[in-house]
Amino acid sequence: MDIKSVFSNVKQKIISLFEKIVSYYRNNRKQAVIISVLICMIILLLIILCASLSSSGKKSKNKSSEAAIILSEKPLIPSSPEIQESYSLSRKTKDKWTTEEADEWFTVPGQKDIDSLSKMNENLVSDIIEAAP
Repeated sequence: MDIKSVFSNVKQKIISLFEKIVSYYRNNRKQAVIISVLICMIILLLIILCASLSSSGKKSKNKSSEAAIILSEKPLIPSSPEIQESYSLSRKTKDKWTTEEADEWFTVPGQKDIDSLSKMNENLVSDIIEAAP
């Protein structure tokens, strides 16, 4: 057998197969379309399956390399910023304000402030009572 004759035989078989497929499509269009869609779906599913398998293989390789890390030395902890001596981290609180502190920081509420607070409290109470059965 000569190589040219083998190629010509293969070429003739491919041409005849192509002609059979074209004639089948012309005669049975609905079935041909359904078969074509099914073949495309199968090819798409195979591509997705191969992609997911290859990505899961990469993930397992990464996990094994992370597990192989062993520390040979103690980790170095960076030094904390310097704290100034005038800064105190905590303080002792007094039980009572002195008269000077009270005069400096405490503001006596006026009648308008008391009335406003009273009205807000009455509204809150009425909202709660309205919801009660």
